[in-house]
Amino acid sequence: MLAQARRCAAELDAIAARDGAAIARLMESLVMAGVAISYAGCSRPASGCEHHMAHYNEVTALREGRGHMPHGADVAYGTAVSCALRRSLAGAPDISGEVRAILLEAPDEAEILSYLGRLGYDMREYFDYYGAENIRGAIVYSKDLKKDRYSLFSFLHELGRLESFADDYINAIHK
Repeated sequence: MLAQARRCAAELDAIAARDGAAIARLMESLVMAGVAISYAGCSRPASGCEHHMAHYNEVTALREGRGHMPHGADVAYGTAVSCALRRSLAGAPDISGEVRAILLEAPDEAEILSYLGRLGYDMREYFDYYGAENIRGAIVYSKDLKKDRYSLFSFLHELGRLESFADDYINAIHK
């Protein structure tokens, strides 16, 4: 899946410009995601904590009677958040080299933010729309929405660091 995502990222401008060949390759990547999901028997190959954050935002918005962003936008912004937290965890001195290598396979937050910017999305919009308290809640509690799914947030929770990482991320936003 990472190879398919990188392939689409390399063609981001052509996809945004609705180039037919680039759109065909995007569709091929989406089909590959569907095949991976089919083999796995769940959406995990194409869905992680960024999707859990989006679902948290949707559920809390419905519960509180307020709006939420479109699911795809929430997932995109959640991807930037999760990549930032992955990099933070990869930098922890007590993380093994093997785990660090896995964490560093994903793009960093700056790479995701550059993709979002090229598509006209601004992370500030996400922060302004949901606010620090809700974004922190999405980081800390979204792991509980799907108990059968293990994600970065589950791992951080097991390490006893989820809340501190969430706080550090929120504090870095509001510098």
